[in-house]
Amino acid sequence: MSLFKGLSAFPITPADASGRVDRAALAMLLQRIVDAGADSIGLLGSTGAYAFLTRDERKRAIETAVETVGGRVGARIV
Repeated sequence: MSLFKGLSAFPITPADASGRVDRAALAMLLQRIVDAGADSIGLLGSTGAYAFLTRDERKRAIETAVETVGGRVGARIV
């Protein structure tokens, strides 16, 4: 039996021209992932802009994910 199963999505973290997390765009991406039936979401993964976001911007991304996904999908905050 495998420890892993299902689909895990690792979305980008969209930002506006000033570098702030674009909450509307992120919410749209997350909703599309939920609608597609993903089993988990790896938000703020190391392959994206995570390293360049301030603590406040990371918090904005997490808050957006919690508000949008609302526990409907397994989430992993990296």
